[in-house]
Amino acid sequence: MKFKFVLGLFLSISLSACSTGKGMSVSSCEQLASRLLNDFNQKDQLERVKDRTVKGLFFQNEQPYSEAVIYRSRKEGSANLIAIIRSKEKKKVKQDLKDYLVELKRQMVHSYPSEVFKISNAILAESDEYVVLVIYDNIELANQKVNNYLSQLDKGKNERNNK
Repeated sequence: MKFKFVLGLFLSISLSACSTGKGMSVSSCEQLASRLLNDFNQKDQLERVKDRTVKGLFFQNEQPYSEAVIYRSRKEGSANLIAIIRSKEKKKVKQDLKDYLVELKRQMVHSYPSEVFKISNAILAESDEYVVLVIYDNIELANQKVNNYLSQLDKGKNERNNK
């Protein structure tokens, strides 16, 4: 019994040590993607894209990134997507993602025209060494959440640099 209590206490201290001032940690692509999945209530609707598929589908079998976490819809006809990419080559990554959006829109226009609006209004944002692409039904919520998390990343980096 004591072991469980000590283990629980240790875990909670460890987790709180990793958080930002607002009680959340968004230091990696996986954590940021997980937060967006939760915020959009999409855990059951989106599935993670395998690493080798990321290179082929989004980056023409190149790897201009150090870390990439991408979730896309399990449902046929849905363009919903969350992509968090860490890269020093943000310009190339953004261009590859824009090319992906153009191709996706071209594919969806005849079969699923309602998805074209979401694709046209996809959130493509960057911060420091992160590039984020979100295609989601609620564009305003997606924009708000992405900007909030990216500003926290910037704020966290500035605080670390000032120490």
